[in-house]
Amino acid sequence: KSRDGVAAAALAGLLRGRGDRSYYAQAAAAAALGATRQPSAFAALRRVLDRPAHNDAITAGALAGLGALRDPRALDTLLAYTEWGRHQNARRAAVAAIGQLAPFTDEGGRTRARERLVELLDDRWMRVQLAATAALIELGDARAVPALREVAGRALDGRLRRSCRVA
Repeated sequence: KSRDGVAAAALAGLLRGRGDRSYYAQAAAAAALGATRQPSAFAALRRVLDRPAHNDAITAGALAGLGALRDPRALDTLLAYTEWGRHQNARRAAVAAIGQLAPFTDEGGRTRARERLVELLDDRWMRVQLAATAALIELGDARAVPALREVAGRALDGRLRRSCRVA
């Protein structure tokens, strides 16, 4: 096995069964597993989504891992986790992961990602708005500029105004 394959197997071991006793160790293992970009990581990360944890830490780690994995199959999952009603930490992680993943998808995937991220600029939760702004920067699609300018002109929070201007 390659070094990445060995690392992926070790990280997946921390997630098997009920996983490591620490939620945060599992979350870190899930995020790191995606960074290995091993083909087996996709199924392992999907299995731990919605595993109960404090502040939805494991799900957030798995979503981060899916973004780092660069597997276009993850886009639908990430988009689904941006919906209102999901835990806020998972939503924020999904938005950030979309920014990581979208540049590695086809044109249709990039368009879907951009459209959803633009919608999330008006989300009810500030951290999701800020994550959407950062994700749009990573995506690098100039078609998002008018929406960013609009939000920068009307946002009440200075952090959001500034991040939209920077984007």
